[in-house]
Amino acid sequence: MPSEYAPDNYVATEQVLAGYAQLNQNIGNKIKIIAGLRLEQTTIDYEGNEYIEEDEDGNEDIVNKTDGSDNYLNILPGLHVNYQYNDVTNLRFAWTNTIARPNYYDLVPFRNIGGVDEELEVGNPALEPTTSMNFDLMAEHYFENVGIISAGLFYKDIKDYIYIYAEDDYADPVSGTTYEEFSQPRNGATASLMGFEFAVQRRLNFLPSFLTNLNVYANYTYTYSEADNPVLNDQLDGNNTIELPGTAPHTLNTALNYDDGRLVLG
Repeated sequence: MPSEYAPDNYVATEQVLAGYAQLNQNIGNKIKIIAGLRLEQTTIDYEGNEYIEEDEDGNEDIVNKTDGSDNYLNILPGLHVNYQYNDVTNLRFAWTNTIARPNYYDLVPFRNIGGVDEELEVGNPALEPTTSMNFDLMAEHYFENVGIISAGLFYKDIKDYIYIYAEDDYADPVSGTTYEEFSQPRNGATASLMGFEFAVQRRLNFLPSFLTNLNVYANYTYTYSEADNPVLNDQLDGNNTIELPGTAPHTLNTALNYDDGRLVLG
């Protein structure tokens, strides 16, 4: 059936040209700096399909070709500083800029029309990647035997977060038709993440007998997030601040294994 394959089938061409420069610099015996700059030029061309379940004349299962393209340049500087407090303790700071490209399907210039003038769903080949400016501060302490304990703070400033825009009684500029429901992935939202993490990994060599071969790992992360977009005001009763979708405030991971050099259990 065209309704099953037409909106989901597409041809995509994506070209990414990248270049970078990096500087490594030691300041004395305790400080190491890595600074860099990465450039990425992206060019995208897509061919998709418009699927119309039924038009005004009663014709059904209509499939028309669509196309779209986009290109953008990302400038991604970064700075890493490592301070060796002593032989077993490090302090690390990082300032990085990263990107997360849109899902391929969100970029497809498809048009999915369900029913007669009822619902319109379209893709968006002009989507920009989500960018994030990140700040991380981490302290690490190594045990004299096998093990490490670490703690850190982080903050992320996110731009062009991709969300699904929805509108009722939408006047479509392409067809001139007004649809009861409309949806499309769009850029524009901003978001922020902040929090801290704590991790410990150690061999339990202070235990008696065979228990000395046990190893434990635990990691806990607390995250506070906000996503803000004025376009969402009407949908959120005037409150345009929500938690960033897909984030959890508390994350805990633990693991225990046994290793005596001949047998490993985990």
